[in-house]
Amino acid sequence: MAVTDFIVAIELGSAKISGIAGKKLPDGSIQILATASENASDCIRKGVIFNLDKTTQSLTSIIKKLESTLKASIGKVYIGMGGQSLRTIRNTEVRHMDEETKISQELIDSLKDSNRSVPIVGYQILGVAPQEYKVGNDLIVEPVGVQTDHIEARFLNIIARKNVKDNVSKCCDLVPIEIAEDAEDLIAPLALADAVLTSGEKRSGCVLVDFGADTTTVSVYKNNILRHLAVIPLGGNNITRDICSQQIEEEDAEALKVRFAQAYTEPTENDDENKTYRLDNGCSINAILLEDIVEARLNEILDNVANQIAAGEVIQRPASCLKELVENSLDAGATSVTVEIRGGGIDYLRVTDNGCGIPADFAGKLQDSGRCLYTLTDHDDQRDEVGHVGHVLADLLQSLAVSRSDIGVLCVPLLRYVLQRYVLYVPHVKKVIFCWTLNLLDDRCDLFL
Repeated sequence: MAVTDFIVAIELGSAKISGIAGKKLPDGSIQILATASENASDCIRKGVIFNLDKTTQSLTSIIKKLESTLKASIGKVYIGMGGQSLRTIRNTEVRHMDEETKISQELIDSLKDSNRSVPIVGYQILGVAPQEYKVGNDLIVEPVGVQTDHIEARFLNIIARKNVKDNVSKCCDLVPIEIAEDAEDLIAPLALADAVLTSGEKRSGCVLVDFGADTTTVSVYKNNILRHLAVIPLGGNNITRDICSQQIEEEDAEALKVRFAQAYTEPTENDDENKTYRLDNGCSINAILLEDIVEARLNEILDNVANQIAAGEVIQRPASCLKELVENSLDAGATSVTVEIRGGGIDYLRVTDNGCGIPADFAGKLQDSGRCLYTLTDHDDQRDEVGHVGHVLADLLQSLAVSRSDIGVLCVPLLRYVLQRYVLYVPHVKKVIFCWTLNLLDDRCDLFL
């Protein structure tokens, strides 16, 4: 069989490295020709290579096993990029023309190049998911051919720490094996989404959650466009380690989890408090205790997933902003909601309610933990509550599609309101150095004044 007759893909997972070789059939389906895997617990953590030598050995072993089954040499492989640091950030590129001009593909390529050149300290852009292009008051997916004197291109950049891609390349060079040219920036969660989601699901809006050994990946789609991607550093191994806390060896804890654990157990009146789960080697654990351990950790993971889904909400116009703010007021138990709008919601949008927020002492905890840094006037004693929906801030800024340099000029009234209601109740904010949006992973920073 010729080398070009099959495709080889390798997944770098936290539990194991898997290789698969397949052949594309005329009807578009894939025929599996060979598979191989190696343990990865001692060379990959949180989806990222940390031991180059052991990863190289595992890759070499997988390639040899596949070649032995295929009875042919492997020249190129597809390897997906992933891991804990993988996430998305938004960026807007703007072009002003002196007169109405027909948008060309060259202009779109120029916007894409400008977006790619945005420096991100410690990170590199692995991929870009173009969102809509704002032409006039319209949001357009394909703007080429439209007449305008102003265009705003909205991008969702998929980034990861530089060592993610560098370590993969180093290991492949040591094997040696070549990464396919069209797979140099292959992003594992996007490949997974293309494999399991239909275009209808992506269009209507859906969330893909991939539970892994060390990480859980969340991808949000709407209108056939990736809207948000984040990797939560929690997975099945956390459950195993929780079981180990009961003086159980890790190998036995994993076996108990795989054999007996359930994501959710419906409580009944006839539950036997003395029921025990036991392995063949005699290792055992109380059934109710195991269920409590598993459900507690899964609830934590799912809470983080829910936060990422909220962070991926797409707000594209003032009406959507208003809907979001009113819903948050109702969530806060408000019985009275007042809405003030100026300039169609672009110049000014204010929602006042009598709902409750997080107690005031939480603000001090945020400051002490370094998650919120701010400069206040001497009205600090007027702070009385903190809101609970930090992602609103990023969404409101995105809905206005302004560059960072314009935020302080165009959005002060709106941002002051958001700060008052959702970050800190400070009526006379004069300067904000930066503010991390709550419930988001890593160090996402969305506000500059």
